[in-house]
Amino acid sequence: MNHQSSHPNKATVLRRWFGLFGVTMATLGLLMLFSPKTETGMVSEDTVQNAFDAPDTTAPPEEVFKRAFWRKPTGDDEILHAERREWSDGNGVRKWQWFLKVRPSDQLVEYLRDQNAFHLVSAPTIAPIPNPPSWFAPQESNADVFQSTSATMQLVFGTDDILYATDRGGGFHLGAELPAGETEFQVASTGRLPQHSPPDPRSQK
Repeated sequence: MNHQSSHPNKATVLRRWFGLFGVTMATLGLLMLFSPKTETGMVSEDTVQNAFDAPDTTAPPEEVFKRAFWRKPTGDDEILHAERREWSDGNGVRKWQWFLKVRPSDQLVEYLRDQNAFHLVSAPTIAPIPNPPSWFAPQESNADVFQSTSATMQLVFGTDDILYATDRGGGFHLGAELPAGETEFQVASTGRLPQHSPPDPRSQK
């Protein structure tokens, strides 16, 4: 006497499994279709910068010049426009950026271009500059462009005797309080910024 098995055969199990799989995928598709969409991608430097508080741009033109070139302007240096931006918090400056448009004196040109005080290199084009002010519009045509290795500091000497200069970088933080009995002293800063005017190569021949 033949007894029919109460267990489903293999074909039935497969049909049920594929049916359940199809329902699951359809449900996931509907969830993805009607779920809120968010844009993905790289966050630009401008987006990060705009997330910070508005920068402080109150530095006077002479101060922008001095902090940019590590020397005071002379009477023959005509500062046409100047702007320094600093993003700060309770620990100090987080980020900075400055722009200058100057009709330079012969002494400033010699210091920046001939003596190459900041060890810049000649460049064929102007590197992209994030969020420049409207007046900062150097032209590459027949201009002498000099850049740092990171292309953040740039000097553009135009044929109209106008110098455009800019730089940007990370911030610096306030130091810890000095221990009792110790006195503060000035240490030489590291990096490419000169402590004084470099020697004139022509005087060492």
